[in-house]
Amino acid sequence: NNNNSNEEEDLDASDPESPQLPQSTHSLFFTQPIFSLPFAYALTIYGISIASLVMALFNSGKGGTADNLLSVPANVPLE
Repeated sequence: NNNNSNEEEDLDASDPESPQLPQSTHSLFFTQPIFSLPFAYALTIYGISIASLVMALFNSGKGGTADNLLSVPANVPLE
């Protein structure tokens, strides 16, 4: 069991030489097995993010006119 405590010491986050991942749910895609609960959690969050972006895209397309398809307000540069 002493070997187990050494592994925990090796993975210490305070060690400046240990690789650090950002605190993001997307990090779970790269660190967890595919058939695990953390991976399923990350996949669910990813799906919700994509669904939100798609809904925002469709919502932004509503209300346009023939002259202004994206409903850009007047005097806003299109650059």
